[in-house]
Amino acid sequence: MVSNLLCHGGQITAIILLLCWGLVKIPIEKNIDDTQKELRFGGRIPISQDIRDKIGQGAAIGLLAGFRGFIANLLFIQAHEHWEKQEWTRMKSLLEVACTLQPRNIKFWELSAWHLAWNVSYAASINPNEPREAARLRAQREWIRAGRELLERGVQANPDTWHLWFQLGYLISQKQEKFAESAEYFKKAASFPEAPQYIRRLVGYDLRRAGKLWEAYQWWLEMWKLYPERKDDRIMMWPSVEREIRALEEELNIPAEQRIFPSAQDTSQSATQP
Repeated sequence: MVSNLLCHGGQITAIILLLCWGLVKIPIEKNIDDTQKELRFGGRIPISQDIRDKIGQGAAIGLLAGFRGFIANLLFIQAHEHWEKQEWTRMKSLLEVACTLQPRNIKFWELSAWHLAWNVSYAASINPNEPREAARLRAQREWIRAGRELLERGVQANPDTWHLWFQLGYLISQKQEKFAESAEYFKKAASFPEAPQYIRRLVGYDLRRAGKLWEAYQWWLEMWKLYPERKDDRIMMWPSVEREIRALEEELNIPAEQRIFPSAQDTSQSATQP
């Protein structure tokens, strides 16, 4: 009788302890989840049927078990295998899921976009299985656009760092030659204090290539005045900045008295005046 009571009492105690742990655990898990969402780590990602279809049932089970980083790395490796087999659409799907699983991993976004906009787009442009040049060029543009769209998603997930703003500007400048757009993304990247200084030069170059000469001139002047000591010449390439200012002063017909670098003719004229 006594042993039965003790056994029954032990079961009740165990149940009470489990209930107490549950009450403690639930708010802790909720707080962790809220913190992850706030930091854009993604929180708990719902395993939709679309994701299951892309990664397979085994990987989906791994996600449910909490092996998100491991699964993302595995998908990235598998995507590279599909690249080698020229299974580009399958590769794209896996890269997109990997980035979704690790949205704060900058390298995932950078390398995935590079694969699509550079590697696959070039391979599509010389695809020996497509005899029509127009079709190859169309496919090339589609893959470049896919890379851009991926980077745009990456920027949304990581707006607080310069890296993907720069990568997006670089892709638009180099692959789409939409220089007015790329200049704006370079400006955004350059606005971060920790961003490399050379990005500021890219803004000026692309503003000029976009035909925005006055904006380019104002940008170069701001740079020239912002760094009066003009150190780090290997990075900033001040002689190149000077050439840009001089050229724009000529093209825009800036009055001699307003120029940073008066022309030789202006200098000689002022010297001969009484």
